[in-house]
Amino acid sequence: MKKEKVKKIPIWVWILIGVIIALIIINNPMDIGKSRQEKFLEDQGYEVNSIFCDYDITNEGYLEMETYGDREDQVDSGFIALNTYCPNVDNFGVMIIEPTKRCLYRMNIDLYRAWSGEDYDEEKLKNSIEFLTWEGHAKKEFQKSSPDPMVILYYNEYLEEGLTPSVLYDIILFNFELDHQICKEK
Repeated sequence: MKKEKVKKIPIWVWILIGVIIALIIINNPMDIGKSRQEKFLEDQGYEVNSIFCDYDITNEGYLEMETYGDREDQVDSGFIALNTYCPNVDNFGVMIIEPTKRCLYRMNIDLYRAWSGEDYDEEKLKNSIEFLTWEGHAKKEFQKSSPDPMVILYYNEYLEEGLTPSVLYDIILFNFELDHQICKEK
């Protein structure tokens, strides 16, 4: 019986494979180990410091980014990324780091889902801090001698039609502005 010879791969082929792998790593070093959510945010120009889901203690998705461009767009992009990265949390937190301060923007998952047209728990939404804060503010506006007409408009819409897209947006915007007012110095 004749012994078959096993062909060895020449050393130059191994060197070529090594060079190709090294070039891929060198040309794309930051993409190794990053989630698609981090890549999504970085493709929009944002610098992501960290992203994680805490299912044990706070049941919150958390994202920290350096400040960049329009704040509302940046926070919205952060919430979008967290919705896919941490799908089963109760709240989102997006921390924006500025040169002199840190700003934390929070959103209840049911408010986010209602706003984005997904299924949500209306009872949980109505018991969220975001909704209750907005509702309390609107009720106080009614007691003023010259109330803010936009607050009255959206609150009346809520009383007559429920949680419409414009009411949801007003709740989000109100809480966004409230969160922005309480940024902390570094």
